[in-house]
Amino acid sequence: GMAMKQAQLVVSPFSVLVGVAIAAGGGNKLPQALPWLVASSAWFALCLFQLFATASKVSEDAQVRAPDAQAERHGLEKYEHKVGGHTSPDGLDVCLLHHNQDEVLKRLQPQPYTLRELAFYGREMPEHQEGLLQPVMRYLPQFYGVHDIDSMSYLRLQNLMRQYSKPCILDVKVGRRCYEVSAPEDKKDRERQKYPYQETVGYRVAGLKVWDAERGAFFEEIRQGKNRTEADMLRGKDVETYLAGCSSTEQKLEVTRQLDEHLAKLEQFLAQQTYFEFCAVSLLFAYEGDPQVAPQHRVAPFVWLVDFAHTIAGCSAVDDNFLFGLRMFRTVMAGVRQRLEH
Repeated sequence: GMAMKQAQLVVSPFSVLVGVAIAAGGGNKLPQALPWLVASSAWFALCLFQLFATASKVSEDAQVRAPDAQAERHGLEKYEHKVGGHTSPDGLDVCLLHHNQDEVLKRLQPQPYTLRELAFYGREMPEHQEGLLQPVMRYLPQFYGVHDIDSMSYLRLQNLMRQYSKPCILDVKVGRRCYEVSAPEDKKDRERQKYPYQETVGYRVAGLKVWDAERGAFFEEIRQGKNRTEADMLRGKDVETYLAGCSSTEQKLEVTRQLDEHLAKLEQFLAQQTYFEFCAVSLLFAYEGDPQVAPQHRVAPFVWLVDFAHTIAGCSAVDDNFLFGLRMFRTVMAGVRQRLEH
């Protein structure tokens, strides 16, 4: 529609210019009209370039909006507690949608990532590795299968924030690197340039969302690890921001204590398992930020492992990359807790 109208707008003036050029050259004396034709051809080429650029942009916009449009047609809404700005390799938003109160839908990424994520959630592994994930099952979202919306497939996953009134959420991408060893060199270079501190610090903050009780609204930051120095990360500035949803120093200390207990259990598992490489996996933290929820009814702080599209199975060594980042984050959080105590 839009492209056709623009094509008509381009062709019509071009036809007029050709006629004017020939007339100016003396009717059928085409050689004398050549300067006019050259000028009009250049103008026509510029218009064509703009036409195709606009058409391409319209196509891209439609593609990016596709998940939203499909969701609306099926009465689904975007998941309000998504933090971070993850995108798939094709540039589309890896959107999370509300499926029902207990489930969210996560769009499957292109191959080979679809197979990897499905294999992980489906626990597809050799017999001698069965039960490997049993010690950490409580730290993984429950998987309910695949749901198709038109031409797109989504994972049906547990709504991890279901029990929280005002969940304060922190998404941490763990590891010295969040790209695969086999990734192209240009991708590795881009990652290193965007997150120069990550090889030293071992993690980056993808996003956070904190309930501000005074304003009665969420404070949200989608960082993807940007605008941070190595000193900021080692001091735990993002951890301090994340704890701003607590109503007292005592709550901050209790939240960090409970979260660290869970991280210790995950570290114990990761120090022993040798089958998975958890590349680009996130630690997703949550605690209750609503001060109106009585302490005895408050859901305890918790942490989950999420995002397994880049998880590689069949390894034969401890995942030192992820383990290093997890240990560094525990060290940073311990430093924040120590300052709170003094």
